[in-house]
Amino acid sequence: MKPQLSNKHLYLACFASSTDKKIIGTIINTIAKAKKTSMTNPRKRTLNKAEERAHIIKGLFIALDNIDEVIRIIRAAKTPNDAIAGLIERFNLTEIQSRAIVEMRLRQLTGLMQDQLHAEYEEIMKQIAYLESILADDEVCRQVMKDELLEVKTKYGDE
Repeated sequence: MKPQLSNKHLYLACFASSTDKKIIGTIINTIAKAKKTSMTNPRKRTLNKAEERAHIIKGLFIALDNIDEVIRIIRAAKTPNDAIAGLIERFNLTEIQSRAIVEMRLRQLTGLMQDQLHAEYEEIMKQIAYLESILADDEVCRQVMKDELLEVKTKYGDE
């Protein structure tokens, strides 16, 4: 991650050096708000993707727990859409979950793959909790921002 400087930053630096402290504080607050936005938006997207994946995995767990019935529903269906509808009706799944079950490969039924699925779910839930803690608490958010800026300073700063 390279820090990106533009002419705006240089203008702000020149402007800040020739003004009073109140204006400098306003400039710093504006920069901090922009940094927070640039930090939280990607984390919100990552959180959404993690929640979507966790939702799918929950559906796969239901399918694995009821595998004989799931196979019966899929085999009895004339089309994949019929199978999806049957799974939604029987197990109260969402369309996304049902589609993932229908598209699931048989190798995912092995014990090893089930263990990997459980491990992935646990990891995703940890990631979700971490991202939610950052996005929900301004103090945690500021600490993460500070840590990231210190990392940039260490990597790219002057000695």
